This record gives sequence, C-alpha cells and structure tokens, in this order.
Amino acid sequence: MPKLNRVLLSIGFILIPGFLFCERALADTPTVTPPITATVDGGMSEGRHLECMAYLHSGQPVTQGAPLITLHFFQPGAGMYTTYFDPPWAPGVNYYLTLEKPGITPNPADRDNPRVDRSIYDYTTTKNLITCAQNALYWADNYLGPSTEKKIILGGHSEGTVIVSNALNQILSDPTKSHLQSEIKAIFLSGVAMDEMPQIVRYQLQGKAYQQFMHAYQSQDDDYFYSHFQLGWYWMYSAMNTHESVSDALLAIENFPQGRKIPIEIFQGLLDKNVPYQSVIKFEDRNEALPVNQQLLLSARYYETGHDLDPTVISDMELLMGSYFQSDSTVKPARMFSVS
Repeated sequence: MPKLNRVLLSIGFILIPGFLFCERALADTPTVTPPITATVDGGMSEGRHLECMAYLHSGQPVTQGAPLITLHFFQPGAGMYTTYFDPPWAPGVNYYLTLEKPGITPNPADRDNPRVDRSIYDYTTTKNLITCAQNALYWADNYLGPSTEKKIILGGHSEGTVIVSNALNQILSDPTKSHLQSEIKAIFLSGVAMDEMPQIVRYQLQGKAYQQFMHAYQSQDDDYFYSHFQLGWYWMYSAMNTHESVSDALLAIENFPQGRKIPIEIFQGLLDKNVPYQSVIKFEDRNEALPVNQQLLLSARYYETGHDLDPTVISDMELLMGSYFQSDSTVKPARMFSVS
C-alpha cells in the first residue's frame, strides 16, 4: 500500500510559538511523472485577483475498459509548502489532485523551500483557497471527462478541513453540478477546525503569548505573522472576521439531500493542541440527536495523538479510502473511546 511521503507536523491555522510550523519530510523517491497543471481562479483579495495552480498527479494507470476513474483531492494545512512533487497516496487511486497556494511556486533545487512572492501570498485567505479548491475540482472533472464515471474522495487536514468542507458546500449549492455531486463518495477530515478562528486562537494561546498575538494583530504586524506562522496578517484578519469553520460548512451541507448521503470520516487527536477534540464530540452528539433522516453520515475516530498525521492515522485513512474506492461503503464504526 502506498504511503504518504510527507509527514505533516503541526500544520494548523496558527501555532503555539515554539512548535514547528510546517515540516514536511520528503521521501527519497521523486515523483516519476510531472503533474498535469492548470491555473484556477481564487477570487479577489484586497483588490488583487488571486489564482492557484492545480496539479493532477497520475497514480495507478486506468485499466482499459474500466467502469470508472478514481480521484483523490487532499488539502493540507496552513503554511508555505509546495504540492508539486507530491505522489498519490490513496491506495490504487488513478489521480491525485492538489493545490498550490497563490504566490507559491515549486523550487526544484530545494523541494522543502518553495519560492514565495509575498506581494501575492500575504493577501491569500482561506476564502481564496476555498474558491480555488472548488474550481480545481470543476477543472479536474472536466479534464477527465464530465460524462466519465468517477469516484472522488475529498480530504483535508487542519486548515484543509475548512477548505474542503466549504468547497463541498459550494459544489452542492450549484444546481449545474449534479453529476459531480454524485461522484463525491466521501470526505476525510483530520485535525478538524470545527470552531471559528477567535475560539481557536483562545484555545491555542494563553497569557503573554495571547497578549503578544493580539498586539501584533491590532497593529497589523505582517512580519510577526510571517515569522511566527508563515502567514500574512491579512490571512489572520480575514479568518478572525469570517464564518468558515467546519461546523458552519457541515450545517450547510446538512440542508442538501445529496449532502446527507456523503459520508464524512473524521480522524481527530485527543492530544491536539491546535484544535480541541471536544468540538468534534459536540458536533457528533448534535448530529446523532437529530432524526435519522436529517443526520449527516458522520463518523469520528479518536486517537491518542496530537495534531500531526501520524502513521497510525495515515494507515487507517488508507484502509478506509481503499474500501470506498473498491465499493460504496457507508459503514459507521463506533467511537473509539467513551465520554463520561
């Protein structure tokens, strides 16, 4: 079974000072085939029109006469990195779709340190990335043949959970995309940002650290956010003043009949210092209290781990993704621990 070749360490919206922000360890084996690329629209930010590069990486060859194509889209968390060199990691998947954030370009000489145009990158917001993700999926669906049958799994980690859940909501809101809607077989979320950004900041930072953060925020100290979190101040300003949490997106998805048919698979660490696992439990309890015909197909797994995608979580993701690509599994496992 292929393994994820980058270990995602402490990738979050923001991080407690002293944590590594975005260490992504490269595998020794380079990507064999360069991805197919396209420029996709990311909308406006502070008068700037932003765009993302979308990369369609080739995985397992499509067997001649195969009844469908499998596609995995995965969005990691906040921070500076390139996805250009990432190989597919879902078992047996034909194509792997990733995004390059506005202002980021790959650096073949040093894969861990992409080139960054701060005049663009510093004005990128989560909202721009949601728009990019939505348009990247439209592009990939069209490129692979809009009438070709596909199985698509969406995935996100940390900020990526906000991006993919909101992108799914936008796709479900588009009446012209009913075929694409039916092709999305599941959404996988890890290190889930259920809460709004002000609540996440208060969860992460206390005392002097919180005071320093608020001083930098109020003084619009771009260098502080860039040096501490690899983000522009405007990203944080936008996040603190918009409603784009995973909870908000799932509540909207709940209103669509097709949305209630798409399994939502959650993988959450009990030791996560970036986002609280209690918020996942709260949403899970709320969902289970609804009448069955109004519930989301939501299943959560909890691990004795932090915010990182550790090998156990990745292995469980791979096994479950493999079952979705091989059959329309909607198994709803029990919680892995009890809440007193």
